[in-house]
Amino acid sequence: MVRGIEPGIRPVVDVLTSGWNTVTYDSCQGHAYADLPGDEPRFLSVGILPRDRAEYARTAVRLCRAASRAESSLPGAYSLVLGRSELTCRTTGRIYPTLDLHLVPAAGTTSAEYFENLAQAVHVLTVALAEAASVPPSSPCACGGEQ
Repeated sequence: MVRGIEPGIRPVVDVLTSGWNTVTYDSCQGHAYADLPGDEPRFLSVGILPRDRAEYARTAVRLCRAASRAESSLPGAYSLVLGRSELTCRTTGRIYPTLDLHLVPAAGTTSAEYFENLAQAVHVLTVALAEAASVPPSSPCACGGEQ
């Protein structure tokens, strides 16, 4: 068990690492920081570092499927945002493409509302990620992306 993974994000990280066999490079369960004036809240997120192009494509499709499944079941205060980014190795300068998953407040949602039902949203997301892993690779992606 990795102690650096916060308990609120652990179910998501577990599905991605154990269920999908991916590598995560960053995760955050979200933090309200309500007691610190001027500090902005940090919302739930996970960064995935695919090992090669095939894993990148496969993971992107799975994330798309999971987002499509979760969208209708997430509480109204949440939006799921998928992103692409890059990590640069400080030693070699090599650039690695990454995939990112963010659970952000829906339009008009306050930070307090976001954190109120976050555990329920994490459960919906975790179930959707687990279900997306079981869909055959040849099934079409709702995002219209790669197969």
